[in-house]
Amino acid sequence: AHALSDTQEGVRIRAFCQEIYSLLGHTEEEARQILEAIEQQVQEMAGYLDIRVPNLKGVFKAVLKASQALGESAIQFEQREKEMKEAIDGLKSSERSLRWENERLQNLSDLDGLTGIYNHRYFQKRISEEVSRALRLAYPLTLILIDLDHFKNVNDTCGHVTGDRVLKEVAHLFKTGCRESDLVARYGGEEFTLILPNSNSKGAWGIVNRMKERVKHHNFGGTPPISLTFSAGIATLLPKEKVKSPQELILEADQALLVAKKGGKDQICLGRP
Repeated sequence: AHALSDTQEGVRIRAFCQEIYSLLGHTEEEARQILEAIEQQVQEMAGYLDIRVPNLKGVFKAVLKASQALGESAIQFEQREKEMKEAIDGLKSSERSLRWENERLQNLSDLDGLTGIYNHRYFQKRISEEVSRALRLAYPLTLILIDLDHFKNVNDTCGHVTGDRVLKEVAHLFKTGCRESDLVARYGGEEFTLILPNSNSKGAWGIVNRMKERVKHHNFGGTPPISLTFSAGIATLLPKEKVKSPQELILEADQALLVAKKGGKDQICLGRP
């Protein structure tokens, strides 16, 4: 009776439908059908008794229209929520791709275009970092500068294409001959540099001497067969030593390299204490 006397745009009818759902589990559509059946019988009885009862068909239509609108709103909300989730997922994916691409470009900018090892710019950055770390943690740090002997003859005799191939192979020999913690970079032209953290001059000497033998006995091909040697200068920063700047360490290694080259090449020289 309360629902059938609804004059408030379906407020009582919706309350009836909710009650039917909680008591009997019927859907809103089934509850509305019950009301429509009862309403028709009430109208018939009211006619017999000459009683005027409001016709609820307009209210039913309003409730149905409101329910449909609510359903459509829910569908639209779900669709927008799905679209928003897809947009957010797309943004996250784009962000990951952009971050990966930035990292890839950064890595490429740190590498030498010919040999694939680190370039001079990255070397300058790392030598500063490694000197600071060695001083802070009080461990030895060794820098090695290497210059291929008479490399100009390779380019003049075999051509620059062959010369580039030889530089790539030398870089590979250096990289595979170092420890994982060491850094190998191309210093410029036919010059290379090695940074050996936590390594004194004796340990560095052993590493670079093994590399020298690998390069000397490596088969670089060519006609006539290409034979290579190199000269190297070693500079070491010791924990109890006076503080050296990265530039001073590089200069020390460069001067030792100059001594090795002036002494007949194919030599390894230590920098001043």
